[in-house]
Amino acid sequence: MLIPLSLFIFEECFLRIIQALMLGQMLKHLSTVSPSSALETDPQLSSSAYKWACLNGLGLILTTFFLLTMHNLTLFHDMRLGMRAKVAASSLLYQKLLKLSQSSMASTSSAQLINFLSTDLGRLDDFCCIAPHLVIAPLQTIAILTTLWSYLGTAATLVGFSLLLALIPLQSFTGKLSGQFRYV
Repeated sequence: MLIPLSLFIFEECFLRIIQALMLGQMLKHLSTVSPSSALETDPQLSSSAYKWACLNGLGLILTTFFLLTMHNLTLFHDMRLGMRAKVAASSLLYQKLLKLSQSSMASTSSAQLINFLSTDLGRLDDFCCIAPHLVIAPLQTIAILTTLWSYLGTAATLVGFSLLLALIPLQSFTGKLSGQFRYV
């Protein structure tokens, strides 16, 4: 459990941020330097800038490859853990049902038990895939705020973070609203 979580932390808190920074550097190079004007003014400058853009492109390709590889690996481990939890809970429920008396079994229908086994225990799979984000989200927020602070300064970072915090109630409201529409 510790290795997939550490891979997921590395993927989300380091590789995704590095990928965004490399893409920004590559776009910055492409937007400021046109190939014809750069070769006429200073060939040495354009050659080093071109090499830097190519290195950023290579880094972008490599981080994308590592992100795809690591994400599939961590998703596999999370789903495997969810499946194990679901099987363990099902076997515990089955053992408990075998020990119940006939009078207590009369109050519970078999449809309720099948519903519990199929839908409610199926949520364990979903939880095991979503649970690592409870650890990742604060770490990723700190990493992104630190990166923004180094690029934009204190005031812009605080304004952006306060805007992000102001949108949390809106996200909660829309989640509740979509939950109500799902059952209608």
